[in-house]
Amino acid sequence: MKRYLFLGFALLGCTEDVESTDVRTTGVYPEFTVTATGNGRSRVEARLKVGGNDSNTFLDLTGGDTLEVTAAGETKTLDGSGNSYIATFDVDAAGTEFVFAFLRDGDDDAPMSVVELPEPFEMEVTTPEVQRTVDDLEFTWEPEGDGDIGLQVDGDCLFFKNAATPDDGSHSVPPEDLDQIGDDDGEECTGTVELTRSQGGTIDDAFTEGGEIRARHVRSDTFKSVPPPEE
Repeated sequence: MKRYLFLGFALLGCTEDVESTDVRTTGVYPEFTVTATGNGRSRVEARLKVGGNDSNTFLDLTGGDTLEVTAAGETKTLDGSGNSYIATFDVDAAGTEFVFAFLRDGDDDAPMSVVELPEPFEMEVTTPEVQRTVDDLEFTWEPEGDGDIGLQVDGDCLFFKNAATPDDGSHSVPPEDLDQIGDDDGEECTGTVELTRSQGGTIDDAFTEGGEIRARHVRSDTFKSVPPPEE
């Protein structure tokens, strides 16, 4: 019955909290993330779910249960913020290892979920002004990487479906891939291009439900989106 309740909450977009002392380590599904934005720092975030990947039921750490992260020789205890537990480290170099530890008071610890930061990069939008329905949106980044890089474009007068593109240093988005909002009312807006280079790591074996762990470098730049010329 509880499983169906979890699914119901997920479908409704609601969340539910349970105390960690009521859940075995084997029933926890962790989501661990490290994010660096180019300012020399990395933000680590942990969310612990009950009921698997699609669940909206989160653990509230109680009793002596804690989350710790170790990076560059420093260990920090994560602080709660909503459904997440977070901390910040003054490091963002490629290959920096982050070790997430879920430490229990009364059940098995899960001390070795590990991920490394990928290579950092810099990016630039090379078309600072784009006429909607007319111009390509072009941008570059360096150095190049392996595999794909995540792409998101956002703005109040346009819509773009998140995508991925080869991590080869340049890309252009044709106008037909940007859904336009308010083409005929002369609206202008500032758009943002965001690129995410990420890689996965390994989840501690004590999490028999599985889990997710990723480290990523995120960069962004802006452009002006303007209406197409009048015919």
